[in-house]
Amino acid sequence: MNKIFIDTDFEGVAGIVNWRETKAIEDYNIFRKQQALELNAIVKSLKEVDQKCEIFIRDFHGNMRNVLFNEFNTPGVKLIRGSLTWGVGVEFDQSFTHVILHGFHAMANTEKAVLPHSFTSKIRLFLNDCELGEIGLIMKMASIRGLPTVLITGDKAACNEAKMLNPEISTVVTKEAFSPFAAVCENSDQVLKDIHEKTIAAFQSETRHILPEVKSPYRIKILFTSRTQLQFSALIPGTKVIGDELHFCSEDLLEVYNLVLVIYVLMSSERNL
Repeated sequence: MNKIFIDTDFEGVAGIVNWRETKAIEDYNIFRKQQALELNAIVKSLKEVDQKCEIFIRDFHGNMRNVLFNEFNTPGVKLIRGSLTWGVGVEFDQSFTHVILHGFHAMANTEKAVLPHSFTSKIRLFLNDCELGEIGLIMKMASIRGLPTVLITGDKAACNEAKMLNPEISTVVTKEAFSPFAAVCENSDQVLKDIHEKTIAAFQSETRHILPEVKSPYRIKILFTSRTQLQFSALIPGTKVIGDELHFCSEDLLEVYNLVLVIYVLMSSERNL
């Protein structure tokens, strides 16, 4: 039986082109409804392929309380939500068979990408000297568990980023940016149609997905936009400051993943200091 883990972000949802649309400010609920439509299109398609499959959807955006809870009534679908749901204890494990990334964005400093960032807009991440963002880190986390990431939805830059790691991944492009805050957007009906077709194709395909190569030790380098943020992050045990960079090394990729989580929390709390 298939057991699918879906990470759902927000910036890659169809139509979104501004930070204000990703928070409880303006048009936020319009795009929450679009997010639900897209997720339900994935769920419906998965159930067409395997009616008995289990589906876990993890809210991966901001405070992790964005997904409209009452929009998911299909048997076998569970929602993981609440602050810091991407920490220890709620990751996909080897009981899962596939990973899907929904509504994702490109990493920081990407050209022609809508709202590109790597967890926050204040850092850039390098793992073993290769720059990556949320897409890359999640796909590598899946890889060390032997899980293929078979589908991604998001802007064209996000989809291209995933294809660099797994050329066989199915993609649904929701928009194509010509600046970080402007894009040519596919209409909702077309996106839902594409999601339906690509999800079914991804799960009916016998393609052997190429998993991103992951070799230990895992050396992460983080570039900050502010010296203050670097100094606070340097208080984390095991980290080392070299010039304007924060360095950390571990044999366990999950430790690297959780380091990024802690830095994200620190940076979110900085305005209260």
